[in-house]
Amino acid sequence: AKGGDNDEEDDLDEWTEGEKVLQVETMNQRVVKMQYAVRGQVPTTAECIQTEINRGDHNWPFDEVLFCNIGNPHSVGQKPITFYRQVLALVDCPWLLDDPRSAELFPDDAIERARYLSNFLTGGTGAYS
Repeated sequence: AKGGDNDEEDDLDEWTEGEKVLQVETMNQRVVKMQYAVRGQVPTTAECIQTEINRGDHNWPFDEVLFCNIGNPHSVGQKPITFYRQVLALVDCPWLLDDPRSAELFPDDAIERARYLSNFLTGGTGAYS
């Protein structure tokens, strides 16, 4: 410790100076070994089934496979949710709300909603906002 009134705080300051706080060796090893397998067993099996269906050589009780394992709703026919994307673009780039050219690019209701939501954001948006 550096020897101040708060030795615990000093220990923390000393420990973090120049060191990575998060280290692979000290992490839960289940997290380290975790895999996100977009190309795992489920989609691989689905591709094999789709190939069988395409050849006409199958006994499956369906005629197509819907590949929705990676959370892409467009792959199963959902239309893009344009309004929410427009609002998000304006909230992510708040300077667009003050640019008069934005009215040419975004509908009035998206601008209005973005202005409303921006009033509640003190630090901007991020990955979990």
